[in-house]
This record gives sequence, structure tokens and C-alpha cells, in this order.
Amino acid sequence: MRISPRLLAFLVLAPRLLQSQQKIDSPIRQGSVQIGGTAAFTHYHNIDFDNEYTTLELMPRLGYFVRRGLAVNANLQFRKQWLDNVNLVNWGIGPGLSYYFTTSKRRLFPFVSGRTLFVRGNTHVDERTSDGVTLPAYHYKTFSNSWLISGGALFMISRQVGISSELFYQHENVGADGPSSQHFDVPTEMYGVQWGLAVFIF
Repeated sequence: MRISPRLLAFLVLAPRLLQSQQKIDSPIRQGSVQIGGTAAFTHYHNIDFDNEYTTLELMPRLGYFVRRGLAVNANLQFRKQWLDNVNLVNWGIGPGLSYYFTTSKRRLFPFVSGRTLFVRGNTHVDERTSDGVTLPAYHYKTFSNSWLISGGALFMISRQVGISSELFYQHENVGADGPSSQHFDVPTEMYGVQWGLAVFIF
């Protein structure tokens, strides 16, 4: 059986051409833009003390791949809490880096990530009555500085849309400048699992 030179060349070059095309279509290629983040809407209720509040938190992220797999991110935060007689609004911004690894599965990209976030907020407490005493309304500013590291995986459900799951650890210093020039700064830590959605433009 005789194989033509053209067919032989195609059989030799096809795997390389396919691999090259996969790199071109990859969402983590250099020059890609990632728009993603997480969102949460939660309600907390302390039954013993009859204390409750509702929280809305948005954590959008904008990333740019400076090279294949490596993204520089801008992280944003908006958080609003509704409590009895209290209105709290926070907003923040901070830089971050993410690195995505390729696998034999074209749609699966494990990753590691890190970021910092600088948050500022305002809290307003309405006038209220406690034990027959009327307490005046007051206002104070809150702040927090945090860093976070995480590791997880991104799964592409379509050519340009993916969902992510990651384990994270966050260290944060939380503080406030309260009434009568009171000031406090408290270190906290948090860890857990979070999920997100990302859209890639390439």
C-alpha cells in the first residue's frame, strides 16, 4: 500500500496543528480578559438573643492574562447589612494574582490564587430606646485590610464561560473609628469553600 506524501504530511502535522489550535482557543492564553467573582445573600438569626441581620455581598473580579496561565487581577467588594436600627455599607478594592495549570482535560484548569483587599465602610445607628432610656443616633467609620490565598479548579461549561470551586484562607484586621474618638483594631481569620462564575474574552 502506497501512502501519498500529502497524506503522510497531514498525519505527521495534524497533532501539532490540533495542539496549536487548542492553545489559541484556550481561555487562559496571553491577552485573555476574565470577568468573574462571587456573590452571597445571607440571613443570620441568633435565637437565644433574638438578634438577626441580612447581608448582601458582591465580590467581582477583573483579570488580564499577562502570559499563558498567569492573570493579574483587580478585586472589588460591596457589602451591605441590614440590622435593627443599623445600616452598614462597605466597599473595597485590591490587587491579586492567579495562576492556572493545563491538564489533559481541555475544560479543566486547576489554579492557585492570592489577593489583598482594602475595605472602608460607614455605619449609621438610628436613635433607639433601651431600658426606658433614649439613646441618640450616631455614625462611625469601619475599615479592614486582608489577604487571602486559595486553590481550586475552573471548569469551562462553554468556550467562554466557566465555574470555579476553591478552598481559601483569609486573614483580616477589622477596626472602627467610633463615637467619642474611640478606636479599635481586631485580627480575624476565616477559611472555607467558595464557588464562582467567570466569563473569558479572547
